[in-house]
Amino acid sequence: MGRRRRADTSGPRALPARPGAGPPPEVVVETGGFAFVPPPGWEARKTPDGAVLGHRRIPGLLLVLRHGAQTAAEMRSLAAGGLAAGGVLLTASGPCADHGPGGTVVPLAGTAGGSPVDAWGCLAPGPWGGGAAVLAVTSPGGIGPEHRQAVEELVASLRFLPPRPRTDRRPGKPPRP
Repeated sequence: MGRRRRADTSGPRALPARPGAGPPPEVVVETGGFAFVPPPGWEARKTPDGAVLGHRRIPGLLLVLRHGAQTAAEMRSLAAGGLAAGGVLLTASGPCADHGPGGTVVPLAGTAGGSPVDAWGCLAPGPWGGGAAVLAVTSPGGIGPEHRQAVEELVASLRFLPPRPRTDRRPGKPPRP
């Protein structure tokens, strides 16, 4: 008979990667002017306004939307005045704080589909004006460190797309201002 092989017990070893187990693909939202990589465990779906992400274990969702604020002061004003998209209405529930180069973070509260929610968001500036708002939204009192971490990771992965020339003009007509 053949020789017996002994089990290797010399210590932990990295397992070969499963097929398809690489980093999640970048989500490109051309209408919003940005792209991002979902944080681990979060699955993204594009929407007309940007993207929505869900997680199997973490309650709530992440929203990624375009904003038109040009400066940090405008981002703070936008957050304080309220954010609305797809049946979600949010206003600042605490003070805004600076985040990174020119960004703003803010706790929020409001409604989603008529039900009360809490949120935590980051408004990140884009290089060509405007930018992206990344919001974790969940039930009242439910915002935790895992929501903030997901927002931080998504914001860190943001890539802003260069402006595209408008294609909604008819031939022979001058561009609209």
